[in-house]
Parts: sequence; C-alpha cells; structure tokens
Amino acid sequence: MRSTSALRTQRQIDAVDQQLDNLIYDLCSLTEAEIAPIEAAWN
Repeated sequence: MRSTSALRTQRQIDAVDQQLDNLIYDLCSLTEAEIAPIEAAWN
C-alpha cells in the first residue's frame, strides 16, 4: 500500500506529465483527431 505522500507525489507527476503532453501537442499543432490515437496508445 502506498503512503499518502507517495500518492500525492504520483498525482503531481501525472499532472506535470499531462502538461508536458499538452505543450508538445501545441508545439506540433496536432488536432484532437491526431492526439486521440496517441492518448489511446498510452492508456
């Protein structure tokens, strides 16, 4: 079982990871249609 601190840290990592993904998508000017298969591959 993970500690509260570990869960909080994981949530922060996940949030930063999503922010980075969004920045990359914007930099590459990807559309929602282009992003969808990328996101699906990671989930």
